[in-house]
Amino acid sequence: MSHQKTHIDLSLIIVNYNVRGFLEALLRSVTRSMDELEVEVMVVDNHSSDGSVEMVRSQYPDVLVIENKDNPGFATANNQALKEYQGRYACLVNPDVLLQEDTLRTIVSFMDHHPDVGAAGCKVLNPDGSLQLACRRSMPTPMSAFFKLMGLSRLFPKNRLIGAYNMTYLDPDTTHDVDAVSGSFMVVRRETIDDVGLLDESFFMYGEDLDWHYRMRKKGWRVCYVPETRIVHYKGESSKQSPRNLTVEFYRAMYLFARKHRSGYGLRIMTWLIHGLITLGIILKGAASITTGLLRQTTLPLVDLFIINITPLIATTIRIGSLTSLDEHSVISYLVVHGTYSMVWMSCFYLTGLYGHRRYSAAAAATAITIGFVIIAAITFFTPAFAFSRAVVLMAWVMNLFIIAGWRCIAGRLIGARRRTLIVGTDEMARAIQANVQNALNDQYQVVAFLDSDPHVIGTKIQDVEVFDGNGHLSNTLDYHHIDEVIVASTSVTYQDILRLVSACTRLGVGLKLVSDDTQKSDTLETVSLVDVGEDPLTSFQRIIRRGLSKGGLRERD
Repeated sequence: MSHQKTHIDLSLIIVNYNVRGFLEALLRSVTRSMDELEVEVMVVDNHSSDGSVEMVRSQYPDVLVIENKDNPGFATANNQALKEYQGRYACLVNPDVLLQEDTLRTIVSFMDHHPDVGAAGCKVLNPDGSLQLACRRSMPTPMSAFFKLMGLSRLFPKNRLIGAYNMTYLDPDTTHDVDAVSGSFMVVRRETIDDVGLLDESFFMYGEDLDWHYRMRKKGWRVCYVPETRIVHYKGESSKQSPRNLTVEFYRAMYLFARKHRSGYGLRIMTWLIHGLITLGIILKGAASITTGLLRQTTLPLVDLFIINITPLIATTIRIGSLTSLDEHSVISYLVVHGTYSMVWMSCFYLTGLYGHRRYSAAAAATAITIGFVIIAAITFFTPAFAFSRAVVLMAWVMNLFIIAGWRCIAGRLIGARRRTLIVGTDEMARAIQANVQNALNDQYQVVAFLDSDPHVIGTKIQDVEVFDGNGHLSNTLDYHHIDEVIVASTSVTYQDILRLVSACTRLGVGLKLVSDDTQKSDTLETVSLVDVGEDPLTSFQRIIRRGLSKGGLRERD
């Protein structure tokens, strides 16, 4: 580790693993947050395969890149940079974070004015604008861990005993001394690092920050929560790319911390609690993952399979009058032939993308049904063993065409497959996004407005879409145009404006996406780098109600 005095105020250390889009957005926000500070930026890449290193070296040549040949873990990677950094302070920041323009300046100023503070972190927001509770924490005890894991801390957040784990009883808008701050963004003094040492590398992904803060406080250094500035943290984006089981890693970190810093009765309770939670967590996580995955993958195919099985029955009933007149041999032959036809149609559905990104495309459904019909007609004509009433096949095709394509068309409109979209910004990036959306994604997005604060472009049109005033009341603008989705060309707006958008979109149930610089190079949404700011809180039912109001009692205004 270097101990020399330098002119560098802050060394920003980012450990990256396969989150190129987030890393790119973070580096842009860092550039805007440097202000008059001398900032050294270091990226430690843990063997990413998504082109992260190439992106940094081509777009940010001043950034120091440490490229690992494997993934040694978060603590080890940070230590690699901590052995080389040159700043008065080291700032450990996750790649899935966005900084405000004043974030670095505010934290460095706080540290400069409080020489007894060893580490500090700021207010951390979730993508939906709510407070991320982990931005200030106490050291875990058996009791505080129990209250948190049982959910009691959410029911009684202001109780000092029950809400101790995340210190939810503290005012989130007031500076406080805490046991630990969020590991997603923390600034540490050089003298503190020299005093307590580097991160403990026995922690692979979780717990190393808690252990570090514990050692700092034990040495007499203060750890402070500073809410005068804030960041947005897309929690878990980097860690979910890890091939390791995250549940096991989390509880393993808890066990390591307890073994290292607890003893006697407290250690036995923590060990018992953690071992039990590891087993329970793995079982519940596995069951939930399997159930969710099966439902997500099988719901649409099962609906389609039911339809293509019921329509030939209806057609046969229409053709011969009643299914009860079929003898046993005819029923068996019918099942064999019918199973073959079902397999043909389901294969066509799969190959045309109906269970992928075109799941609500009526055109794709009609194409698949027609291709299947042609194949089935050919089988019926050329293979006597599979001969079937051509009238039944024809009627089944017509019914499938109306039902399968029809329900996708209706569902797509009600659920929001064609979303009324507002693009923030009018620069080259924003125009490229519009061209991409209009040309390749017209069954999903409908661009109805641009938003900009430049008086020279307000009132003009871009490809027949009007540019509206971004200086006005944002919520009114979104509500007036019945916006379902906001796409931010993030190079043209400040991150304070993005936070305003997060708040407005969350309140109105509007989806919000940030777009990275390589969007304009892409032809389809499958390759567009979109950062989704939280889950879209607008449920299908809410969207249906809003569509109904807009069509029944409110006039659509473009």
